[in-house]
Amino acid sequence: MKNKNNYLPNISVLAFGDHKTNGLYNIKSEWRVNISYMRFGEAERNLEGILSSPEVFVSWIKRKNSEVTLIEKPLITLQKNQEVIKNFLGKTDVLIIPLNTRDLDSINYAREFLRYMNDNNILVFFIQVNSIVNSVKLSSVLRDLRNLITAKKAILIDLHEIHLIESFVNPSILKRDQYVIQGLNSISESLIGTFNDITNNPQLYARLKALSLTRQDKNPDVWLVSQGTSNDKEDRFEKALFKALTSSIFRGAHSASEKFFLIVQGTFLNENKIKKVKEVFKRVVGSHAEVMIGRVSADYEFENVVTITIFARDINRAKLLDNSTDLKTSIRTSLMRVADLIQNEETREFILEGSDSKWEIVSEKVNLSSK
Repeated sequence: MKNKNNYLPNISVLAFGDHKTNGLYNIKSEWRVNISYMRFGEAERNLEGILSSPEVFVSWIKRKNSEVTLIEKPLITLQKNQEVIKNFLGKTDVLIIPLNTRDLDSINYAREFLRYMNDNNILVFFIQVNSIVNSVKLSSVLRDLRNLITAKKAILIDLHEIHLIESFVNPSILKRDQYVIQGLNSISESLIGTFNDITNNPQLYARLKALSLTRQDKNPDVWLVSQGTSNDKEDRFEKALFKALTSSIFRGAHSASEKFFLIVQGTFLNENKIKKVKEVFKRVVGSHAEVMIGRVSADYEFENVVTITIFARDINRAKLLDNSTDLKTSIRTSLMRVADLIQNEETREFILEGSDSKWEIVSEKVNLSSK
């Protein structure tokens, strides 16, 4: 029964298009083996040895020759493959859809797929990476997609390429695909890992699903996300939290929401430290804020590594900060409220003087090649 505390939800990843940023293939192998994959696109991929079961592939090609490739209309492709889609969704509890707005065909297919879906009993997460380049046509399609996300009670995790680029050491526009892949994989690992760790999070799936399906707001349920990692000997839990709060991809979301979902990930999860993290975080966002805590017990090469992922839920877009000066001022003002909770002098300096919270590029683990 799905309402049992120890129910392990079936997670599926649905991708559209052939671009390597339109999927989640680099996540940790221990979680990847429990995921079903489906993709609409032009060519099948050789994923032998990467996925535990074959990716369900649906071609969206109408006609192809040496000069041109014509993509079939989404509704026709969906109707032709309705039995395949039905079987895929029939075993799905949580559906994750990564989208990169650089690919208009992918957005069109995602929009029509969501419109086509009849099952509103699935917890759906769209992880949308907004391209640096935009257009009037794209904006119109994305507005329509957002309306469908609201109607279907799905969750939109909103990311922007420009903020991902700014979040890395020595940022370069030439490496933006690597930023997108690493950002998508790292964020998705925390989310998927939390659902998989039913020992530490026995009712998480049921609770998030209930919150999503009972939501009545006329605007989409937009989440912003950030991550911080620390392997310092002193206050690594707190420092991981501070790094997540100060990242540019978060855009000051601590002041644009009253609902948060924190995921604490590490080899040894200390409940006293997790309580301290929650106390510090509530001092930053306000005692009235709703703060859910997820826990992921994960193996690291160094056992003292802690990663904290913050999801700010139900964002008020009007309160987001895109100006870097305003963002830094807001973050510093907020962190000043917690200085008295920190005993270690180095950590207090870390807070009061500000931190340069940057990710580093890591090499891609999966080579996606076409058959």
